[in-house]
Formats: sequence, C-alpha cells, structure tokens
Amino acid sequence: MKPLKPTESSNKTNVAKKKPKKRRPSGSGPDLSGQGSDSARKIATAILEVLAGEITPAEAARSIGVSVTRYYFLERYGLQGLIKGCEPRPKGRQDGPERKIRRLEKQVRTLERDLGRYQALARVSSKAIGLKRSRGRPAAKRKRKPVVRALKIAEGLKNPEDSSGTGLSKNVATEVA
Repeated sequence: MKPLKPTESSNKTNVAKKKPKKRRPSGSGPDLSGQGSDSARKIATAILEVLAGEITPAEAARSIGVSVTRYYFLERYGLQGLIKGCEPRPKGRQDGPERKIRRLEKQVRTLERDLGRYQALARVSSKAIGLKRSRGRPAAKRKRKPVVRALKIAEGLKNPEDSSGTGLSKNVATEVA
C-alpha cells in the first residue's frame, strides 16, 4: 500500500491551543500597604494569622495589646466587614444625594406641568359639554345652630323674676342641675 499524502485540510485542526495560565509567584498578593492605619493593618494581620492557624487568639490579643474578649470582638467586626465588602455592587452610576434632589425637582416640575395641562383639558371639556364652570371656591359654611339650653339660660338671666335668686328660671335651673 501506498502511504497517503497529507492534504492541506488534514493539516488544519479545529482544536484551539490553550495558553498556560499565569500564576502569581507564591508570597505575592495585592499591595495593601497604603490601605488603612498602622493599627488597623496590625489587627487585620493578627486576625488573618489566627484564622490561618499560625497563632492562637491569646497570642494575637497580646500582639495587638488587647484582651482576648476584645480580640474576638475585633475578629467578628472584621469578618462582618469582609462579608459586607464581598456583597455584589449594583452596576452603573449610583445616585448621590445632590443628584437625587435634582432628579426629584425635575420630576416635580414635570408633574406640575402635567397638572396644568390636565386642568386646562378639564376646563375645555366641561365647557364643550355645557357644564357650569366651578370656581373652585368652597361652599359657604353654614352657621352653627345655637344650643337651645344655652338660649334658655340666657333668657333666664335676662328675666330677674325667678324665685331662686340665681337669675335662672325654674325649668332652666332643673335642666342645668
């Protein structure tokens, strides 16, 4: 048998070559030297060493100059900050207080303009169908009816002819009492 000649199509393969992943050299990590105060970095280092199992909590507390109870508080507080820092952040620009105020003021202007349009539309529509125009004034308040008992007492005070001497007539005096 004759050996087969390689063709051009057989030389090309559809398998893409993978590039080897670049690994960081051991011992290197993010540069956090400019982050936080010296005491904060010292506390963070102690917490990480305890979590890695290199030192005990008592040793960490001694190294940062606090009690073991205070160390555990700092550890819990630090881990809460870590968890909060790992929360996903919303994409895009976030509204600051000033930007939010401008957006709300713009919304108020738009709503006031729409209100004016709708009021004009209501006036034109009511005029077109022949409704009487409302001036928007409230109806006059009804006068309060005087209390009958108070009128009787006032009448009794005007007539000094009662016998009790209080200025009240007999029937009014019995109502008051």
